Amino acid sequence: MYYDVSNTHGGKLLTHAEFVKADDVRTIVEVWNDVFMQYEKKDGTIIGPLPKPSVDTGAGLERLAMTLQGVDNIYDTDLLKPVMGVINTSASIDIIRAKRIIADHIRASIFLAADGVSPSNTDRGYVLRKLIRRAARYAKEIGISKLSILIDPIVETYEGLYGLQHAKESITQILIDEVIKFETAVSEGLKKIEKILEKKVPVDSGKFLALMEASSPLLRISCDNRRNGKPYAIDQVSLTESEIDAALITGKEAFDIYQTYGLPIEIIREMARERRLLIDGGGYRIQLDAHQSLSRAGAEQKFKGGLADANDPMVVRYHTATHLLHQALHDVLGENEGNQKGSNITAERLRFDFTGAKLTEDQKKRIEDIVNEKITAALPMNSVLLPREEAEKTGARHFFGEKYGDQISIYFTGDDLRTAYSKEFCGGPHVKNTQELAGPEGKWKFKIQKEEASSQGVRRIKAVLE
Repeated sequence: MYYDVSNTHGGKLLTHAEFVKADDVRTIVEVWNDVFMQYEKKDGTIIGPLPKPSVDTGAGLERLAMTLQGVDNIYDTDLLKPVMGVINTSASIDIIRAKRIIADHIRASIFLAADGVSPSNTDRGYVLRKLIRRAARYAKEIGISKLSILIDPIVETYEGLYGLQHAKESITQILIDEVIKFETAVSEGLKKIEKILEKKVPVDSGKFLALMEASSPLLRISCDNRRNGKPYAIDQVSLTESEIDAALITGKEAFDIYQTYGLPIEIIREMARERRLLIDGGGYRIQLDAHQSLSRAGAEQKFKGGLADANDPMVVRYHTATHLLHQALHDVLGENEGNQKGSNITAERLRFDFTGAKLTEDQKKRIEDIVNEKITAALPMNSVLLPREEAEKTGARHFFGEKYGDQISIYFTGDDLRTAYSKEFCGGPHVKNTQELAGPEGKWKFKIQKEEASSQGVRRIKAVLE
């Protein structure tokens, strides 16, 4: 369902050609989608009508707001207009695409940071880091010196719905720190890529111009052949293998710069074009996909509890100790800090990542005392299986954003779920009684061996039972 957001067509019917053109120039915009499901398809062939035909419908909230408020884009709605106003006032260069990217990315960053996410190189932290750094890149391009000036208009716009005011101070600090890190990394990354570029041989200017004007898949096909050990060249522009080799920034070189310094591929590509050099974009994509696969694998282990061997009695002990530690952190630091960001458990120790500042010696001692008190109290470990909606009402701790099933397993410390000392969404396994953490002779104590920084806004505890 398309709407004439420009009010230029006067309600008249459009020919197919007129419709396509109007869609291309966005004088009409799709605001709603209807799918009429009537036939059953099997192996690519329609085999007959559906027993129950239906209509699937969905509307875009921001596009509906745009339509109802009589504007032709979502950035002029009351959802984004306040922050766009600050961007327009602060920018010295008028690049509308850059301004909209900044508004979109900063809004998303604020919501992530308010939910306890901190910039890092993995998982949700990786997403936040990428959003902030891309916003910072475009802010620099249009002359905005401080991204933090965009926090107030967004917090004020959404405060009534999401209560962002409580996290405003931490959001501001995250934004400031990450931009400083990005600027430092970019400076170092530019020096590194300059050294790489110096070793390359530019393509002849005439050939390079012809290549840029030709279809982009030409180079990609050549690079694919190169990776597969096949002969390659770009005959259409008389570019030979040796010329490509001499001018090519490999996928690994580009990815290493991005991964180490956070320098976006777009910047690397622009620098290459200025020097008439080439980039193996497909090779870069392969490197990036491999990195993301490793990150997903790490996340899967984290959400399973980070257990090295669920059959090892010591691993099981440390798993239960991790639950006690998690709750003890909240007891000492409060509900807004101490949130779990990851864990890794072996038969020798537990490792626990959490949100918060560096612990004082007094805080570490209090956390140890609480955990040891629960061990001495010989509390039973119990579990219950509940429908997801009911499980979420219990207040049991769990990872924000993780996809859980319809039935949730909750492990809790104590006799009753309502009064339990700790309770978390967890698949187990755990000891039957916290007293088992004291060892066969009942002499072991929970001890924090080390507490250190893990990433921006995230601390790491390493602890043992001995």
